Amino acid sequence: LRAVSQRGRADQHRGVDPGMRIEPGESQRRQHRLAPGQRSGANGRIGRLGNDSRRRDEALQRLPAIAKQKQRTGTDHRAQQQLFASATGRQIAYTDHGTGPALVLLHGVPTSSWMYRKVLPELQLHFRTISIDLLGYGSSDKPEATNDLYSATQQAARVHALLNHLGIQRYTLMMHDMGGLVAWEMLRAHPQSVANLIVQNTIIRDEGFKNPDIKPGAMARRVTRAYSNSWSSAAILTMSFRSLGLTGNASLNEAECEGYVIPMREGNGDALYAFFTSLDDTLFERLDSNAERFAEFSGDTLILWGGEDKVLTTQQLPFLTENLQIKPENIRVYEDNDHFLVEEIPTDVIAQVVRFMSTASD
Repeated sequence: LRAVSQRGRADQHRGVDPGMRIEPGESQRRQHRLAPGQRSGANGRIGRLGNDSRRRDEALQRLPAIAKQKQRTGTDHRAQQQLFASATGRQIAYTDHGTGPALVLLHGVPTSSWMYRKVLPELQLHFRTISIDLLGYGSSDKPEATNDLYSATQQAARVHALLNHLGIQRYTLMMHDMGGLVAWEMLRAHPQSVANLIVQNTIIRDEGFKNPDIKPGAMARRVTRAYSNSWSSAAILTMSFRSLGLTGNASLNEAECEGYVIPMREGNGDALYAFFTSLDDTLFERLDSNAERFAEFSGDTLILWGGEDKVLTTQQLPFLTENLQIKPENIRVYEDNDHFLVEEIPTDVIAQVVRFMSTASD
């Protein structure tokens, strides 16, 4: 990220800062399930996919050529995206490949659907997989904020409209970070459409969440607009990722860094401003009221959580386990991993999602 920042300023520096390339230690990863008495394989790891090669090859043949391309750069990812015009004319970028049960991927902040690039190719072989850039992020439009344009409720309405446009009436929601706020609103507004939930280090309630506590005003504007400033975007993303543990458990090459940085530079920071300044008592009261929605939810839930996350800690989980009917084998906490499991241990995430979806509710 530092290298990307340098090139953005002078357009002459190449390479990735060696200090940012720390490879994950496979032997040190341990997976822990909250439910007592449950065991996993050696070192808590699960097997890799690919045993059923015939089924996988057949699925690969069904994918369009563009979906088979490896997403080496953000440009590759954008080449696979389509655009959907929302009711207000705002363009929402998304990918839609594969067949079978619908799996909808919702990103968090300060990221985009680019964060799912390591798991998308394999998931598309098993499911109809839709990855979405929420308004204000990634390749989607980034208009100036007016009223509640970037609220979770409005973001959820746009996602629902997109899925209707695609003819998808029932789907599994896979969420991360802020994407959970959008998912909860979709569950409120359209409970009959949400078949199952896959929860990765997301915002569930105030307990166990290290709220940055950014108040509306000039200071908040300066902080959030720093993400889109060509001089500071890479540096502030580096800071954000470090605080969330990404740089310690995954190696990002320069192209991967660009996939995060470039979309941020195209914006004005309004989406981030709206998000950070919405983390108040009103929001947390609404999140607490989700207990009723969870109790009524009849689908299955998979929890994949990085236990080392210092921002969204495991103290978030009891609210889910107490209010949702979750099978013990579907509660998995990776003790040695942090906030971005799809970056840190993508193979594990893929295997767990495939296992879960093969037995989850329709």
